[in-house]
Amino acid sequence: KLQVKRVDWQTNRQLLSEIRVEVFVHEQGVPIEEEWDQWDETSRHWLIYSEVKSAATAASESRPIGTARLTPQGQIGRMAVLEQHRSNGVGFHLLEAVIKEAELHFEQIYLHAQTHAIGFYQRAEFKATGPQFDEAGIPHQKMVRNSSASA
Repeated sequence: KLQVKRVDWQTNRQLLSEIRVEVFVHEQGVPIEEEWDQWDETSRHWLIYSEVKSAATAASESRPIGTARLTPQGQIGRMAVLEQHRSNGVGFHLLEAVIKEAELHFEQIYLHAQTHAIGFYQRAEFKATGPQFDEAGIPHQKMVRNSSASA
């Protein structure tokens, strides 16, 4: 069972940071100093939780397994899902929640997709634009999506 929650950076900084460090720094080799920028304080943030049963107690608890943010400029970014939870719709569920909110505030939203994930974002109606570029040592592609309200 998945649940997406919009969260406050100040209150949830630790959880958001742990996921991003695991995915971007440890897994993908992004230098830690490139992971943090001036936009975290002013962006909207989300966590996606998965209900997990404890083997010891058989009780269920929600654990954060992914994160994303939306900057004041309409850029979706820092989208990260823990490796063991990928390929089962978690990322798309998270992305849909961010898009839903973004479309309330922006006529067009955009993101910088890692090139291996272009197909994932195309399924969410993002279109590649401009040349590919390097960001934190990883090839990226700018992608845009017009809001359904303006389409």
